Amino acid sequence: MRAVSCWLARSTSALLLLVVLFACDAAPTRERVLRSLIATQLVPNTQALAKEAAKLTESLRALSTDPESLSAAKSAWRSSLLAWERVYAFRLGPLVANSGLLRARFWPAREAALAVRLADAAPPSESAIDQLGVDVRGMYALEWLLFSKTTPGLSDAGEGGARVRALAVAFAHNAQGYVERASAELGDGSALANTLGERAQDTVSQLVNQMVGTVETLASDRLATVLEMHAHQDVQESEVQGARSGVSTALVIAQLTATEALYVGHQGDGLAALVRPVAPTIDERVRSRFTAARQAVERLGAPLTRAVTADRAAVLTAFRALKELELALKVDLASALGVTLTFSAGDGD
Repeated sequence: MRAVSCWLARSTSALLLLVVLFACDAAPTRERVLRSLIATQLVPNTQALAKEAAKLTESLRALSTDPESLSAAKSAWRSSLLAWERVYAFRLGPLVANSGLLRARFWPAREAALAVRLADAAPPSESAIDQLGVDVRGMYALEWLLFSKTTPGLSDAGEGGARVRALAVAFAHNAQGYVERASAELGDGSALANTLGERAQDTVSQLVNQMVGTVETLASDRLATVLEMHAHQDVQESEVQGARSGVSTALVIAQLTATEALYVGHQGDGLAALVRPVAPTIDERVRSRFTAARQAVERLGAPLTRAVTADRAAVLTAFRALKELELALKVDLASALGVTLTFSAGDGD
């Protein structure tokens, strides 16, 4: 009898172990993957953006007492903009609902309207900034103030410099407000995860469409633009996003890296976790396309306007790598996840 009891105990333990092993080995659900992406990508990226946005506002405020801190303010602007680009890869949640992404990231800024606003002697109140169009505020209005050679300098003495500094702080604080409100609403992401989990397949479809949109925009708008201008011997910084501040290539890398993270995940818990069990060959192909595209852009090593002049072939290689990635997402990834593509060129923002 004792032997039977021992056998039953061993058998029960073995059965429980098998159950655990099968559970651990089971293909993850869409709900679980979405919850993981929100916790490991969206929440930390939004929190990081909130910190960078606050640093930018403080850096610009410091200019009123320390004109020598202009280089620090420019550096803070670059860091903040790249943080916005990383958040942009996951276009769901409070920062989309409150239009913060649109209002902070809109490009190009309307310089003529900015010049008119700059001539206004009235202090730039928060309500006044909120009433401005998306092309007369945000990060690219700040780029114009910080990097344009035709505006009064931020570190200049006198009324002109003071007016530029006040407007710069107002723009930065306005963008900061959107992300801080969004971060507070997002919290740990559990509420958003619950909401999106109720329509998990639709949300996965949204993410895949966003990934396709991001990559297509990087290829067809960013790199194709400089290639076409170079072919006509007419490379103009005003036509390239981030060219004035020298971050045009960094913007591409930031968006591409954040998009890759949605697929790969934090520890293999991205969309790839849904693809690998059903289509391992597709998983490997998508991963390799991401790696090839990212490395090709990283190898440019200079802003796009300079890179295309120095080595057009390298920019063309990066463009082709992005188009191959785009095709893998449109054909392979969409098929593996049962996604219907609704993205069309021009939907990137």
